[in-house]
Amino acid sequence: MNVEIAQRLAELRRAKGYSQEALAHELGLSRQAISKWERAESAPDTENLIALARLYDMSLDELLRVSPETERQPRRAGRRLRRRTPRHRRPGMQRRREHGPRRAGGARFRTGPS
Repeated sequence: MNVEIAQRLAELRRAKGYSQEALAHELGLSRQAISKWERAESAPDTENLIALARLYDMSLDELLRVSPETERQPRRAGRRLRRRTPRHRRPGMQRRREHGPRRAGGARFRTGPS
């Protein structure tokens, strides 16, 4: 979740006079869930966003409004994907090519003359 939105949720809660516990009770959630939203560790689902907007008497757009600078920044992926090493260069593949595949239990298939 965007840190700016998380801060906005905390500011709105305080402005409306709710404690985390009171807001959690109104929404039927735990206080820890509200705390996680406000620390940007998790995000409220759609139902909870709608309930917050109704409780605060505002639209979803107003609830989630962010500054124009934040909107222009590109989104970052949660984590970068690492490029995988081609199979023929991975450790162990050389051994497999030289000695053949293994059966379950570690026994090797015979690939040559008996």
